Amino acid sequence: MALSSWDDAIWDDLRDQDRNIVCCSAPGKVLIAGGYLVLDEQYTGTVLGISARFRSQITPLRPNQSTICPDVVLLAPQLSCQTTRWSLDASMALSLTSPPNNAFVFATVQCSFAVLNHALSQATFAEILGAGILIRTLADPQFYSGIGPDGVATSKTGLGSSATLVASLTSAIFAFFGHPDGHVGQICYRTAQMAHCVAQGQVGSGFDISAAFFGSQIYRRFPAATLQHFIANDVTHRHGNSPRLLLPSLPHVITDNQLWSGHHPRPFRLPPCIDLVLGDVYGGSRTPDMVRKVLAWRSNAPAAWEQLAALNSTFVDKLNALHEAFSVDPQSYRHVMGSAAVSDVTDWRTDAGNAIGDKLTEIRTTFSAIRAALRQMGSLACVDIEPNSQSRLLDATMAEAGVICAGVPGAGGYDAVFALIINDESFGSRNRVRRLWSSWTECRVNFIDVRQDDAGIILQANPSTSAMSL
Repeated sequence: MALSSWDDAIWDDLRDQDRNIVCCSAPGKVLIAGGYLVLDEQYTGTVLGISARFRSQITPLRPNQSTICPDVVLLAPQLSCQTTRWSLDASMALSLTSPPNNAFVFATVQCSFAVLNHALSQATFAEILGAGILIRTLADPQFYSGIGPDGVATSKTGLGSSATLVASLTSAIFAFFGHPDGHVGQICYRTAQMAHCVAQGQVGSGFDISAAFFGSQIYRRFPAATLQHFIANDVTHRHGNSPRLLLPSLPHVITDNQLWSGHHPRPFRLPPCIDLVLGDVYGGSRTPDMVRKVLAWRSNAPAAWEQLAALNSTFVDKLNALHEAFSVDPQSYRHVMGSAAVSDVTDWRTDAGNAIGDKLTEIRTTFSAIRAALRQMGSLACVDIEPNSQSRLLDATMAEAGVICAGVPGAGGYDAVFALIINDESFGSRNRVRRLWSSWTECRVNFIDVRQDDAGIILQANPSTSAMSL
């Protein structure tokens, strides 16, 4: 990716020096099943990691120097056209000295330092931190639907840019300081979950942070009380114009395995020859309001939640059945998928000539039932989970050859659509969906050029030579 921003000259000068530079990247996410249910630890959500990534780099601000009140400097050209600077005081609290503040970076740095200061020896932590920290962040363009003339993002595509920022930065900080648990260990991961909640001021489901760390997965949330108690009792207050965090209980919460019991995401991947396509719809929904209304309605209709959870589980089982079919006879599997990619869906059972066509049809039927259940839930809760305009777009998408299913990701609404397609460059499924969405007249749909990707956090081997030019 070519860069052209105000901070290029600063970073290029640093690259020419012999510096310790650490870079970690994290993937965006799409929740394809389990919207709303994923907020409850009784249920799961199916989350796909994607090829778009957010990168965070860290290097000493003043190598070979040391101070007891070091600075933390942020270069984030997509988030602000100005440098942000914080100062760390003797109580380990950050104070903003050069605005604008970035709540997600601020919370991530503060939470990471609180954990590292507890885990490392005082001498080691002070030695590394004394030189100050310079942070640079950059996201792939797929995270943003609008970029201003100054290069700052004006709107997002809903792929989890805030979570990927927190995840990649937490991992980079842990790698930079050499935490014994590593940059993808449970201590690092839990710290990122905490930081994300602190930045938002509330406890979410956490699936976006989990996907950023571990990639595609079946996610079951951690007990909400773990973070709710922390948010309520660790004090946040203001000092002048600068927020400050006091985090006395954070190291205990992070290291107490009992508080995180039952939280073990299971790896998941799409079957061979199946991929994801995404569309950014230029509409807009107030997700917090939608969630609040649905959760208020839920208490009166527990059976509807159980039905939806059962359908989501069946959907995953049907996808996994294709993995089994591929393992038995890969050559036949690819042949059948190629035939189905260019056939009418009504011919999948007959033209496929074996059970794979049945499995594809079952996936499609199950997901159609999920859509119907979500529409009914939305109607009863007075929430547009799948608005009529989205339904028409999704139905047209599912009518295209090679499309297995299509839906609204996450909490739904007017923001985005996705589809699972039978994909191979020779099949043409991706291009057919791209053409449909680009010509759609009822609303503006931007095809987001990403693919499903299983990888979570990646530590770049030698960032000093290739820096942020990925």
